[in-house]
Formats: sequence, structure tokens, C-alpha cells
Amino acid sequence: MTTSVGRLFDAAAALIGVCSQASFEGQGPMYLEACCKEAGEMVDLPLTRNSQGLWIADWAPLVQRLLDSGYTQSARASLMHTSMAKLIVEQAKCIREQESVNQVALSGGVFQNRVLTETAVAMLEQAGFIVIIPAQIPVNDAGISFGQVIEFGFKGQ
Repeated sequence: MTTSVGRLFDAAAALIGVCSQASFEGQGPMYLEACCKEAGEMVDLPLTRNSQGLWIADWAPLVQRLLDSGYTQSARASLMHTSMAKLIVEQAKCIREQESVNQVALSGGVFQNRVLTETAVAMLEQAGFIVIIPAQIPVNDAGISFGQVIEFGFKGQ
């Protein structure tokens, strides 16, 4: 169980066989992204809402497909990216229905991944969402540092 999408991409890279040992942060996800060459199919990942109101994805249906050597590594890498993008859209739809919001902000290191970001943005926009991506502040942990500086500055006033 994880709340980090990066760890899911690490796991997918290992399952597909593109990177089972990383020597630097993001190596597996980078290799997985570089491996995407084909238009990707997608696997529907069941969503359930837990007692705290969070939407939780079940990755089991995708794991079996990632392990299927009957597909090329490239096809399985694309499958991971497309399935993740579809999951983002499905979670956004659940939240839109629940909270009546129509804007989605994409942030976090995983959105340094061009394939995932472009796929997710296209799918979200097709579903009628307004998508916001940071332009001046990095989407990764550097953005957290910026937020900490801003918060510190407001506390000082």
C-alpha cells in the first residue's frame, strides 16, 4: 500500500523488467516512460471509498497485465501510463460528483513524466475538466520547499 504514485511506477518498471534496481530517484519511472512507444490500452481499476472518504484504487487487475510477457515491454509501459491517466480521471469524476468541483490541479513529481501528464490532461479535458499545471513552480518536491517558504513568510507577519 502506498500514497506515492512514484512507488507505483517503480513497481511497474520492475514488473515489466525495465528497471529492477534503481541507483537514483526516479530511475525506474524514467525508464518506463522512455519505453512507451505504442498507443496504450488501459485497464479499468476499481475504486472504492474508504471510511475516511478517500478513493482507493485496486491495482490487482493491472498487475497481471504488467506481468504478461505476451505483450512487449513497450505495450505494458504504455498500459501503465494510460491506466494511471484513466484512474486520475475516474477519481476526479468521483470528486466532481461529490464536491461539485470542475478544476483539477496536477502536482507532484510524477507529473514530470511527459507521457502521463499529456495523457492525463487530454483525458481530463475530454471529460470536461479544467486542468491546472504549475508553470512557474516545479511540480516536484521543489514546489513543497516553495510552499514552506511562503508559509513561513506569512507566519512572520
